[in-house]
Amino acid sequence: MNRHQDQWPVGVALDDEGHRRDVRLMKELGCNFVRISHYPQDDAVLELCDELGLLAWEEIPIINIVPDTPGYADNCELNLREMIRQHYNHPSVIAWGYMNEILLTVPAPNKPEWPACRERTIALAQRLEKALKEEDAARASVMAFNMTNLYHEMGLDLVDVVGWNLYHGWYVDRLEDFNAWCEDQHTRYPQLPMIISEWGAGSDRRLHTTNGHAFDFSIEYQQTYVEHYLPYIEEKEWISGCAYWNFIDFNVAARQESMPRVNNKGLFYNDRTPKDVAYYFKAMWREDIPVLHIASRDWPVRTGVPGGLQPERSTPTCRKWSCWSTAVPWAVSGRTTAMRCSRWPCRRVRRCFWHKESGTSRRCRMPCRFVCRTCRTFQLAMSWPSTWEAIVSSRPM
Repeated sequence: MNRHQDQWPVGVALDDEGHRRDVRLMKELGCNFVRISHYPQDDAVLELCDELGLLAWEEIPIINIVPDTPGYADNCELNLREMIRQHYNHPSVIAWGYMNEILLTVPAPNKPEWPACRERTIALAQRLEKALKEEDAARASVMAFNMTNLYHEMGLDLVDVVGWNLYHGWYVDRLEDFNAWCEDQHTRYPQLPMIISEWGAGSDRRLHTTNGHAFDFSIEYQQTYVEHYLPYIEEKEWISGCAYWNFIDFNVAARQESMPRVNNKGLFYNDRTPKDVAYYFKAMWREDIPVLHIASRDWPVRTGVPGGLQPERSTPTCRKWSCWSTAVPWAVSGRTTAMRCSRWPCRRVRRCFWHKESGTSRRCRMPCRFVCRTCRTFQLAMSWPSTWEAIVSSRPM
């Protein structure tokens, strides 16, 4: 599981007991591997990982692009060496990482800036790999790739373990394309160990639907997403492990989605209350105890769909799938409204996956913004189709 340390109202300034509580919560779910992302965190985290037997991947914060900044490479190497020297004696650490999605915001290969950026990135990766092995030849090196094979093509697969940050069925494509991507990578590079270092879908406790789909931020689609990914990962022996993104809902200043400035892919809300989907992980991973959770506690106020039946979900002791059962129809009243919105437009058109007319097919992530309340208003203003529907409670949150 990926772990950020954010919590209201202190932000990242958690005390030691807050760090220990988080590690215990992950252990309680049955988690045995923590990616300490994307930067070294408090010593209390690794100390409790040592004590409870959780494996850890620790990394330095090199993300998205290698800038053309004097002294940048020297600083990165210093950070890497200091991290390894400080935490070398923690038995929980099994891998040192030094780049995350480093090609995410680079210039396109057909741009004149690309060759220089490419050379900077390769040179830094080679330098850090050499430094890592000088400091600790016994542990694995790891890098997290995003969804492009360019990493292999340009020689960034020099690490011992490749981590893939994959969001098929969320930012791009369909859920089934996740399976196809993994199988294609295994076919091409069968000798290279692979883990799924990030995967996740956002969920907002105010948004609910009986027909969820990608990027609707409904609680129910996050459950559908997880129920597709996790069994597949567990079944494939050639996938060495995974780290769900993220342990909690955390704050991100630039992110503008259903909850402004919040990445809400967490299995726990920011106050550490578990979402229903957290119990699915527990049912899959805890073989030592029976697990039964009646859902959905994340949807406490319901008035239903006109003429429809509301399904109830439960997480059984079986480690395969969650169960569906048909519930009594819920009455429809003025407390519930049908909310329609167009697909989350992007303020920076050049980075938006859906703005095909801009000449790029890059997916958009943090710049996206929820703009309108009614589809009609939005269509008149921007000429975008309505593609998202959900039933949400109008009760004040």
